Amino acid sequence: MRRACCFTALLLGAGPFLNAQSTPASVDEGTETTKEVVVLNPFLVTQEDEGGYGISQSALGTRTVQPILNLPSSVAAINREFLDDLNAATMADALNFGVSGVTNSTINSDDVNIRGFRANQALRDGVMVVNFKRNPMYDVDRIEVIKGPQSATYGRSTFGGAINYITKKPGDVFEANAGTDIGSDGQLMLKGTVSGPLSDTLDAGVTAMHWNHDGFYTNSYTGERTGGKDGTGVAGTLVWKATDTLKLTGRLENLNDHFDVTPYVMIRFPTGQVPNPAKPQFNYN
Repeated sequence: MRRACCFTALLLGAGPFLNAQSTPASVDEGTETTKEVVVLNPFLVTQEDEGGYGISQSALGTRTVQPILNLPSSVAAINREFLDDLNAATMADALNFGVSGVTNSTINSDDVNIRGFRANQALRDGVMVVNFKRNPMYDVDRIEVIKGPQSATYGRSTFGGAINYITKKPGDVFEANAGTDIGSDGQLMLKGTVSGPLSDTLDAGVTAMHWNHDGFYTNSYTGERTGGKDGTGVAGTLVWKATDTLKLTGRLENLNDHFDVTPYVMIRFPTGQVPNPAKPQFNYN
């Protein structure tokens, strides 16, 4: 009983002390706290066109415009900004940097291999074009490459995939530009474009280009330059907006180019002997 009474007394004695510690300090109601107000200068936030190298839609593979993410095949696209930054004069210049799995088969044409299969024909604005020369690049707006068998959609020569060149279309705003490229070995390129509206429903555009190059090599027999090229191309496009949902495009193109004989090196060996790298006699003095 004594222990219980002592314990109760201790608790009763500690009560006022605990209450005193938990009671907050009183605040004078008459005191006002002042805070400094900062006023910011007004500003406007805007969003511009994303631009860049990305392309979100393509008609390659289905012949209807679809988001690239929804297409069942692998599609790579190179837009005009990328072509300008690369200063691509040929298809090889663009595809070697922008698309994997595409290799060149020849030097003087756009005969390529896609995933190991030969693709010697390409599409131009979605139409198969039989062309054993280089496709002109002066009015190409973007290049699209679809990988995988496409014979059901585009026919022959598309076992490994297909390449589509999409040309620049005139718009309803007047636009004109010109450019030149000058380099060593007689390299010269002149290019000009004019486009704009002819009426409320008709737009037109004309693009022309001339190029020349003497080549990087010298013929050891004649002393003349070899491996050169030259050409002139002119293209015109008309776009007729028949209705709000119907647009017809007509295009006329003329290309006249010339490529010198491909340079090569001939190595002579002693008559009747075939060189063998595994034997010492391969290196003749």
